Amino acid sequence: MVTRWDTAGAMARGTLNNCGHGKTPWGTYLGCEENWAYYFQTTGEGPALTAKELASRKRYGVAAAAPAAGSTKSVSQGWHTVSSTDDRFARWNLAAVGANAEKDFRNEANTFGFNVEIDPLAPNSTPAKRVAMGRFAHEAAVCSLPVAGQPLAFYMGCDARNEYIYKFVSTAVWDPRDVGGGWPLATST
Repeated sequence: MVTRWDTAGAMARGTLNNCGHGKTPWGTYLGCEENWAYYFQTTGEGPALTAKELASRKRYGVAAAAPAAGSTKSVSQGWHTVSSTDDRFARWNLAAVGANAEKDFRNEANTFGFNVEIDPLAPNSTPAKRVAMGRFAHEAAVCSLPVAGQPLAFYMGCDARNEYIYKFVSTAVWDPRDVGGGWPLATST
């Protein structure tokens, strides 16, 4: 997740295409990033991508190359084409134009495709991407009925073609005292 914006790779910048939300037993919501891959594309500049980078982009539906010369068809939203020195636009171009990932936005797409926990009762809080719950085109995240002393299960659909329903089970167990206490599953796998 290393990019020019965050060279440590520790933070994502924003969220998009939040689809079905899921309410947590502790009172927050999980916004589910679906179909995020269509916002990114590459201008084709820079060195060739590694086999691993190509496989990852293909798996998630991120355009691996710019459209053919003369083509009017784009597989993205076109945000990567905005000519600006402003990183808000440059980040949609996944071309490896820098000497390394700290100099460009080749990894920016890797910061999307997660569930984003939002606390509507704490408007100044920072939403958190829950990467342990997986990365895909999240359609929704629905929690099982909480039972004291038992792990929680979240069921999530993938909105991409030929995909599945996924299940995330916490390693932490539910404690009814966690209502209103924020994310109790920090050690979840």
